[in-house]
Amino acid sequence: MHRQIEESLSKMLDVAGKISCTCDTWTTENTVQYFLEIIAHWLTDDFARKSYVLQCMALDDRHTAQYFGSQFEVAISQWNIDKSRCKIMQQTWKNV
Repeated sequence: MHRQIEESLSKMLDVAGKISCTCDTWTTENTVQYFLEIIAHWLTDDFARKSYVLQCMALDDRHTAQYFGSQFEVAISQWNIDKSRCKIMQQTWKNV
């Protein structure tokens, strides 16, 4: 089932025009592990809004703009999204 959903999302991303991505980081209450989530947003030809989580990953390095940027590039390359089609928005990060 996971593979079918991944293939379906990949096809939607292929035909999407410009894609806006949002990122967020958080920790869980019972651990000190930090996580990064990357979500893709776009409009279809009939202006229906689409949003899907591309990646949710544990962070292993310092929380810097450079590290977040490198993880973002990994995520969009895994989904075969050309960087020229994608813009990123971020939540307010105090140390970025």
